[in-house]
Amino acid sequence: MAEKIKITTGELRKMQEEWIDLSGQIEALFSEMNEFMGRLEQFFVGKPAETVTGRQSSLQEQAEVSLKQLKSHLQKLTQIIQLYNQAEGENKNAITNN
Repeated sequence: MAEKIKITTGELRKMQEEWIDLSGQIEALFSEMNEFMGRLEQFFVGKPAETVTGRQSSLQEQAEVSLKQLKSHLQKLTQIIQLYNQAEGENKNAITNN
């Protein structure tokens, strides 16, 4: 019944770092989009510009909520990794002391 561990904490941490990097890239892209929207509003007025601005604003709000949730999950992953490493260390100590 012994099952093999399919992923290590090192692999989890690597994946976590990739997700943190990707979320940073997303935030940077939204920042660029905000700058672009500011320039767009300087040249266009009226209903079409308001529609585009409204959609962009809505999209950004949704993305901010999702990114906040992602960061929360990534923080939880850090805690899980730390707990697992601590338990693994305790198990190794128990084995070597017996």
